[in-house]
Amino acid sequence: MNREIKFRAWHKYLKKMYNVCILNMENKFVGLEGFERDCKEALGGISYGCDLEFVELMQYIGLKDKKKTEKFPEGQEIYEGDILNQWIEGIKQDELFIVKNLYNLHIEMNRDDNYYKVQEVEIIGNVFEHPELLGGE
Repeated sequence: MNREIKFRAWHKYLKKMYNVCILNMENKFVGLEGFERDCKEALGGISYGCDLEFVELMQYIGLKDKKKTEKFPEGQEIYEGDILNQWIEGIKQDELFIVKNLYNLHIEMNRDDNYYKVQEVEIIGNVFEHPELLGGE
């Protein structure tokens, strides 16, 4: 099974999410889609990216949620840091699911015991843009 490897990044100071277009681990640099516009507005200069220390990287886990829209006809891509509603045996659970890494959702969706097996998920936010969903500010 091949999985597309891609990232998004939360800029810690601009408080904004970006898609990552360049990731250079050797030079600790990340290129961010649309960053040049925001950088010019916020900082008065132009840049297409920043040092890795200014962002939190989140990797695409290779799964999509159940909600199909015009923008996401196959479902929205799920990244680390996403907050999900979850369904087990067709019943929406009260407890939210937080994607912590590449594997924790895969494990929950591939359980042998159907009683605990997560069957569907829907993205309702992420830990950076929607901390209030987790009881934060």
